[in-house]
Amino acid sequence: MTSWAACPPHSAPPRRQSRPSPAPPPSHSAGRGGSGGRTAVCPQLADSPGSLIPRRDSNPLAPPLPRARPTARDGRRGARVGPDRLAAAGPPGAGPPGARCRWAAPFRAMLVHLLRLGLAFETFPMSRLLHFATAVSSPRLAREAELLFRHFTPRPNLYIYNLMLSAAAAEARDSSSSARRAAALYRSMLASSVHPDERTFLGLLRSVERLPAGRQVHAHVVTSGLHSHAYLRNSLIKMYLDAGDVETVELMFCSTPVSDAASCNIMLSGYVNQGCTGKALLFFRDTVSRGIAVDQYTAVALLTCCGRLKNALLGRSVHGVVMRRIHPGDWGLILMNALLDMYAKCGEMDAAMRVFGEADENDVISWNTMVAGFVNAGKLDLACKYFFEAPSRDLISWKALLAGFARLKDFSAMIELFNDMLASRVNPDKVTAVTLISAATGNGSLNHGRSIHGWVVKGFGLQDAFLASALVDMYCKCGNVRGAYSVFEKALDKDVTLWTAMISGLAFNGHGTEALDLYWKMQAEFVAPNGVTLLAVLSACNHAGLLDKDAGFLTL
Repeated sequence: MTSWAACPPHSAPPRRQSRPSPAPPPSHSAGRGGSGGRTAVCPQLADSPGSLIPRRDSNPLAPPLPRARPTARDGRRGARVGPDRLAAAGPPGAGPPGARCRWAAPFRAMLVHLLRLGLAFETFPMSRLLHFATAVSSPRLAREAELLFRHFTPRPNLYIYNLMLSAAAAEARDSSSSARRAAALYRSMLASSVHPDERTFLGLLRSVERLPAGRQVHAHVVTSGLHSHAYLRNSLIKMYLDAGDVETVELMFCSTPVSDAASCNIMLSGYVNQGCTGKALLFFRDTVSRGIAVDQYTAVALLTCCGRLKNALLGRSVHGVVMRRIHPGDWGLILMNALLDMYAKCGEMDAAMRVFGEADENDVISWNTMVAGFVNAGKLDLACKYFFEAPSRDLISWKALLAGFARLKDFSAMIELFNDMLASRVNPDKVTAVTLISAATGNGSLNHGRSIHGWVVKGFGLQDAFLASALVDMYCKCGNVRGAYSVFEKALDKDVTLWTAMISGLAFNGHGTEALDLYWKMQAEFVAPNGVTLLAVLSACNHAGLLDKDAGFLTL
């Protein structure tokens, strides 16, 4: 667990007493490796190719090099792409060319300019340069901002610390090391006698990964006297609700009652997401009794609650409250889609059609909700009508209609729709693959199952144990044990589900002895069986007529 309380000494360079004056241009023979040279402050940057600081054998006050001649056009009239812009585009996967890494060259130019003016160690210009580097969502600039903070800001202030904490919080979604870096920044900040403010704790809350670390941040918020700050309190509430700690949030509300709509909406959404629908309705009643305004986000949380309860009567009541308390001009697409989703989940498709027809605007979510609603209601003709009339379709649209044909066990229509999906350049996901495999299993169509198997291997491989289990089950139920065992052997990740599917398939086809051998092999691989596995083993014993083995398993 990350410790937030320990405060080791700040690791920044020693403080400078006065601003250094600009140094004269050194000779190439003398270099810049002496005690007064600034290149020694950051050897990692100075010795690396393409670094922020000129190399030791170069003159930092020399005029800039001439721009490279353009070599290629980028498709726009009169615009060209040179080597510098191609390098700024970054490696593949770093985003669209020129969209993020194009700021690296201006960043380096500004730093070199500050070096020439002798302002590289001043707090204010470095803070503005760090603000520039952290505002751009570029991993390359994030690394250079980290080096800039370590080696060029000997006296970081609160503004600089908050910038670095915000940057670490933005990276924490993709890297666990970013959360540790945020904790280290906070400890360094406390060791430097810099007092945190609400922005500091907001950055910390966005970077924490586990609830114990969030509790420590909450404790520091209370000791800092900032627990009454509205936005910070709402962030704490959301952190606890996302972690499933509803009791702590209720204690916070009891100790400091709030009267703003934002906190109430966060609380309502948290109750709904945690499945506490009864508490959500009681909290809404208390909110209305205290005279807190109801906005569209309150209505969305309530409508989601009604949809999960499948309570059409309660949903109509909430619809009436929405019409009385929210002006029609303030209704957004999110509220209209929540109404559609509530009526569709409650099976009230006539009401959903009225809401859909009265809406000023419908997006792909609206059309998908109507398609899924008619599929669940068993009206596949209307589902097809809305599907083909939709101005645009995404993966969810195709999956909803595929589920409708699967419910009717119309396997030929599923295959035709799947081919249309591929022709529309929509990439299916693993759920689509499992739906098709299950349909082939129910239909007993081994040829179609083999075709789907080939597409699965080409699109996903056999790394996913869930997909491999579905294929093993399909081959076994179609009577092709050899094909099932081939999939089982080629699977890279053999979990208990895959072992159980293979054991069940062998028992289903009368290979009881082989199923028992596979079970003992599973035990040798240190894969723990579950209840379904033991049932499959008992079935294998019955198929093989091994009653003594059956009794032995019953005594386990």
